[in-house]
Amino acid sequence: MVTIVGWWDMGYDAPITELNRWMYMLKDFDINLFHMIPVSGISDPKLDEYATIQEVFDLYKGINAPAVFLDENATATLDNFVHPENAIYVFGKSNYSPLGHMRTGDVSIKIDTPKVGGLWGDQACSLVLYDRLKKA
Repeated sequence: MVTIVGWWDMGYDAPITELNRWMYMLKDFDINLFHMIPVSGISDPKLDEYATIQEVFDLYKGINAPAVFLDENATATLDNFVHPENAIYVFGKSNYSPLGHMRTGDVSIKIDTPKVGGLWGDQACSLVLYDRLKKA
C-alpha cells in the first residue's frame, strides 16, 4: 500500500490547478490513495481532503505503514533510502516543513538538489515514486 499526502499551496497556486499536476503524475505511477490538507472546498471524486494530518493517520491505524516525510532539511537522502513496502509519503508545501507531525517510527528524507527548496510537492513526489519504482 502506498498513499500520498500533500499540503495545498493555497495563496500561491489555486488548488484546482495544483490538483491537476498531482493527479496526472499519480495516475502515471498507478497511485490511487491520495489525500490533501487542508480542506480547500474544491470537489473532485478522486480527491480526499482533511483538515489535519492526524485525520489521515487515523485512516491507517492498525496498518503497518510508516510515514515518510520529505523535507529539504532532513539528514537522510533519497539516494540511500530503502522504501518500506507500505508507506504514507508526506509532502509539505512552499516554506512549510511537515516534520512537526512525525510519529514514532516515521522517517524523513530529502532529495539532493543544487538549490535547496526548489521543488514543489508534486515534483518531489514524482522523484520519490520514480526512485521507489527503480529500486523495487
